[in-house]
Amino acid sequence: MPALLLFSIYIFHPVSGHVFYDSIANSRHIVLWLAREYELYEIPRTEIVSKSAISPEDNILLIIDESVRADYLSAINENVGKTTPWLSKYLSEFNETAFNYGIMLAGGTNSFLGRSIILTGISRLPDEDFSSQRNPTVFQVAKANGYKTVLIDLQGMFPYSVIRKSDMGYVDEVYLKWSVFSSDPKKADIAAAAQLRKRMNEEKGLFIVLLKWGVHVHYEARYPGSEAEHQHFLPKLEEEERHSSEKRLQIVNSYKNALRYNVDGFFSALLGSDLRSLKNTTILWTSDHGQSLQEDGQLEPHSSSYIEQALVPFVMFSTNRWVLDNLKRPKDIEFTLSHMNIYPSLCSIMEKKTNVINGEYTSLFYTGEPILPPLCYVYGSLWNGIVAHPDVENNKLKLREEKYLY
Repeated sequence: MPALLLFSIYIFHPVSGHVFYDSIANSRHIVLWLAREYELYEIPRTEIVSKSAISPEDNILLIIDESVRADYLSAINENVGKTTPWLSKYLSEFNETAFNYGIMLAGGTNSFLGRSIILTGISRLPDEDFSSQRNPTVFQVAKANGYKTVLIDLQGMFPYSVIRKSDMGYVDEVYLKWSVFSSDPKKADIAAAAQLRKRMNEEKGLFIVLLKWGVHVHYEARYPGSEAEHQHFLPKLEEEERHSSEKRLQIVNSYKNALRYNVDGFFSALLGSDLRSLKNTTILWTSDHGQSLQEDGQLEPHSSSYIEQALVPFVMFSTNRWVLDNLKRPKDIEFTLSHMNIYPSLCSIMEKKTNVINGEYTSLFYTGEPILPPLCYVYGSLWNGIVAHPDVENNKLKLREEKYLY
């Protein structure tokens, strides 16, 4: 029966067989480790002595998007066309409170890898010493510093192997369904943004992690593609149309339409006309991984070795005085940042300390000479996967521009 079910998904799902088998491979290591979950539970997580009895005055929002590839955002790469015109304009107009660091290198090429690295402070790949199970999670760090912790997972994945049931004890509020915010999953991210804006205007001392619904394949299922106002890039796929190598242009255009709807729509709802109306708030935005769009003829969008699957954005917004006084601006970062810089940066913001280092990765508030560990990402298993080292020039990623179709 399970085999028949899987074959039926393969036959009827509008994504190619390559993507189907990729998804199975992506899930395999998670299933295997869930079978050993009792062993992972036995690994004690490091406790943190509470550092603050006083609730902080500021709010922090960490946004982990889904399948957003950085160089397909016009806010980062103008050559792709107007995929994020609202965000591009906003970043230009409010550059004293909005900071665009451009392309960040994801820690891995699927959701499980990227989220695990960000949330548990993994600083060496693969995670052979199980630091994902030993390190304090970002929720522990937040609780130790007096924040009220909130987890919003619009894909409904938590808890899972790296974030264990015991770890959820450090989360004060949990929302695990897109339907909490909207009757339509395509509109859940934007609806959640509007509610978060309202809440952060009314409360303080919040640490919120939002895992977005995002623009995961099949892209036509991630935005209202039947509505003319959202058909910016044509020709595109139909919602039930199968992926194939002959439809690369349609696939790319569907992806770009989904980005424009989801990214611009989300930030318009979250930030409004001016971030400064959100008092004493810091927002960090990245994605779990990027996407392949058949640059080498491959149909799988993620979970393999291609560098495009590890290209994610990193943007910060802040109206918090300590952050604004101490944050290194994008012009001062002369190297490509990694997912592994996010955990120490969050620790800096929560603890109001500049020189935080996690492994070899420094926070964005670090005042010393930059520490530049070799850029890398992992694919396959978090614990024994294959590490890829991308091409680098002057400490920055080199992209394969000759492979792109815009």
